[in-house]
Formats: sequence, C-alpha cells, structure tokens
Amino acid sequence: MKNVHTALILLLLLVLATGCNLAEDDEHKLVTDTSQDMDISNYNLAFYDEQTGWLYGQNGTELHKFNLLKTSNKGKDWVNAMPMGEDFHFAHSEGDVLHHTNVFFLSSEVFWIIQSTPNEITVFKTSDGGQSWENGETWNPKTAGLLTDIYFVNETKGWLMIDVKQGADYVLRECYITEDGGSHWELISSYQDHSFPSDHLQASSVFIDNQTGFIPVINTEQPMFYQTVNGGADWSKVELPYPANDSNMRFNIESIRFFDTDTGIVLLSTVKSDNIMKYDYYVTKDKGVTWTLHEGVQIKRASQDSNIGSKIVTPNYAWTIDDRVLYRYNILSSEQFKTIQIKNITGNDDPGQKITGYSFVDESVGWVIVYDNGKSTIYKTVDSGDEWTDFQIKFAS
Repeated sequence: MKNVHTALILLLLLVLATGCNLAEDDEHKLVTDTSQDMDISNYNLAFYDEQTGWLYGQNGTELHKFNLLKTSNKGKDWVNAMPMGEDFHFAHSEGDVLHHTNVFFLSSEVFWIIQSTPNEITVFKTSDGGQSWENGETWNPKTAGLLTDIYFVNETKGWLMIDVKQGADYVLRECYITEDGGSHWELISSYQDHSFPSDHLQASSVFIDNQTGFIPVINTEQPMFYQTVNGGADWSKVELPYPANDSNMRFNIESIRFFDTDTGIVLLSTVKSDNIMKYDYYVTKDKGVTWTLHEGVQIKRASQDSNIGSKIVTPNYAWTIDDRVLYRYNILSSEQFKTIQIKNITGNDDPGQKITGYSFVDESVGWVIVYDNGKSTIYKTVDSGDEWTDFQIKFAS
C-alpha cells in the first residue's frame, strides 16, 4: 500500500511539473491560425539566416511597449522571445525620463535586450534563442546619457556607447566594455579625456575582434570613420578618398560590415541634386589597413521625405529600399542593377502601400514588410525578387 501511495504521489508531482512546463511554453507560443492580425508596421525585421529571424519594435496594440518575436522556420511561425515578467519600453518618455530598448543578435541562439534610461542600464542575455534569460545587474553609467549602440564579438566581450550630448555636428560619447556577457561594464574611453572623438556625428559601431573596431562618421566634408586597435581605449581618424566629381559634397558613411576578420565594406551615401542618392563602396581585404574605392550607383528618390536605406548583404551585393521601390545591385559592377516596384511584390499598385522594413541574407533570399492601408504583410523571395510569397503574422486571440 505504501508503494501505491508513493507511486500516486510521484505521478501527481509529474503531472504538476508537466503542467508547469506547458504553462511556461504556452507563454512563448504565438498562434498563427486566428483571425486577429498583428500590427507590425512599427517593427524592424532581421534574419540571421534563411531559417532564423526576428521581428522587434513598438507593439502596435500597446503603444510604447517593446516586443521581440522569433522564427526558426523561415518566417512561417513566430514565437514570443521576450524575457518573462519584464516590461520593456520602446523610446518612451515618462515625465522627464526617457526609456529606451536596444537589441543585438550574435547568433540564432545568443542575443541581448538592453533596457535603459539616462541613469540606469540593465542587460538581458539569452543563450537558447529566448527560452530563458540571464538578467544582468542594473548599473549606472558615470555620466547620464542615451544608450545609442551596442556590439558583441562573442558571448562574453562587448561594447556599448552612451551619448551624453549631441549637436548639429558633434556628439559627446562614452564607450563601455564588458568581459562577462553584459553583467558588468567598465568605462574604457570618453570625450572628457579626449580618448573618444567628439568632433563629428557618428553611426553604429562594428568590431571584428577583441581589439579592432570601427565607427562610421556622417555629414562630413570628406568620407571618414574612426578606428580603434586597442579594444576601444582610444580612437583615430581614418580618411577615405573622394568619389569621382564629389569633392564638394557632404558624405555619410551609413555602415561598415565585415564578412571575416580581413574582408570588409564601407557603405558611403551622398545626397546630390534633384533627390538623387549616390552610393559608393570601399573594400578592404587586409583588416582595414587599406581601402579600395568602387564607384557605385545613383538612385532617384521617390521624394525628399522618402524612407530610403541601403544594406550590404554579401561581399558583392547590396539592397536598397525607397518607400515603394526595392533595388538590388552588384557592389563591384554597377551594371548589374535590378529594380523591383512594389506592385511586383504585392500584385497591385495601391498608392497606400509602402515598404517599411526589409532583411536579406544573400543576393537571392530576403523578406520585406509592406504596409497597406492599416495592415502590414511580410513577403518573401528566394529568386532575387522575381517572385514573392506573402504571409501574415497573427497573435492568439
């Protein structure tokens, strides 16, 4: 009889344990066969490879609330990848305090969410794709400011940038470093002792190893970026040659991407007359010691206010969006240029349509978010934009 009671108790404990696991799993599930559409018009789209990607940004049903979704099957199904029980704000002010959320994806399984105010920063890290999270201690930067940038080269070492003040042509910035995955941070360079430059506006940083990093510089009279070779302790200016016939323009280095520790590409944009946007590229094959200029392409913007942006996806190819048009071109040969109108993606030319997000993993496979009169839909291509498949993201009702 005692053995029966013991067996019943063990069975009851097993049922309870199973129920707890199911309840926890249910919170991560996102059902895709209901009639309640999800508003993703304010979301960013980022795919790590063809299988794994994320949607993240301001939740359309709860304004100012940050949300993160993950897919592991090419975008067919999505799950909630947020830390349980946490409430994140998306660039939201409460009184005089700005709440902000940043994300960084290292791999399909390892990524970070950073919640910050000008005086407090908390880093959340997952190593299993968002199923569980490690909470770093909340810490206070030495000088209050806005967390604008974060980058990790592996699971433990990373950097974040805090902008204390920003003007029309300068930024007062401090750089912090972590050696334990984001739990603890140390100030490594600052505008206050001139170890960090402040004489130009700056874009998002990129590091290629424990010592070497780059920061793009924008709105300058000559193409340039900042580089560190000692892990961010100090930074030096690197000036690049002018593109042909563009010496009197204003230049923006929009991004720098490395595909290994040696091969990297700088994306340079220039706004010319009549809403013409020109893209040029600098290529290095020696870890940034030397750079070779490749004259790029010119794109006529839909309007002066159009949402235009460009991304380098491979050592040879880049994609650009301009509200209702998608462009694909070879960085090394501007003759290989392809234009995809929004009607080729959605099947119609409704003027209410607009491309609000995109992500490509190579020259052929990619996804775009199209906003259409109050509803957003994701479209996917596997043949460089010749054909598109649509699917909608839905929440459980």
